[in-house]
Amino acid sequence: MPNHANINVPNLYDNWTYQVMLNVPTFVRSEVQHLVILYNKGQTTAATDNLSWPIFLDL
Repeated sequence: MPNHANINVPNLYDNWTYQVMLNVPTFVRSEVQHLVILYNKGQTTAATDNLSWPIFLDL
């Protein structure tokens, strides 16, 4: 059984959150590309997906 006094929960949570958020831009870009194809009759050249963190934070 782990020694609860030696477990740094905030640090574990921060690391987990960082790893999850690291994959968000890649996932969103992929999903935007699927939507472009879906709503543009199969064409993939309807829009560019130049997404960045400032754009995410403005939503």
